[in-house]
Amino acid sequence: MIDPIELTFKFDYIVSVNAMYEPNLSYRTFGGRKYPIYKGKRLSDHAREFKQSIKLQMESYGVDPEVVKSTMDWNYGLDFQSVCVFKQSFLKRDLDNTLKCLIDGIFEYLGLNDSRVLDNRNKKLFCPQASVEYLKVRLEQTKEPLDNYRI
Repeated sequence: MIDPIELTFKFDYIVSVNAMYEPNLSYRTFGGRKYPIYKGKRLSDHAREFKQSIKLQMESYGVDPEVVKSTMDWNYGLDFQSVCVFKQSFLKRDLDNTLKCLIDGIFEYLGLNDSRVLDNRNKKLFCPQASVEYLKVRLEQTKEPLDNYRI
């Protein structure tokens, strides 16, 4: 079993999943006019910077993805807890949109699939005097094996 991982991430502004993707367009010219061709979505520059910041902060905490994977009991899922502290009014920011980017960044760094999260508890707080936004995270293995999550 992995030891619980507790981290506090600091950001100037926490990216939302609404700003995570942008259209992936290419252009073709027909009859002298340029037409956009939609090719799905790609990660936005802001989201790439956010994920890079997560990676750098996890490295600074000394979180080694190989150690996490080698000590993990693969018969258990993961329990994810977080507290998000926003500078703006808590009525203006969606908690779930923020968590998607955070979870993607953490699990990408760890080299794990975020589908292993079986329990997810989160809280949103508002602190207008804060100079940065915070995300406090606790990640640990579930108390029960994966088989107990089947219906």
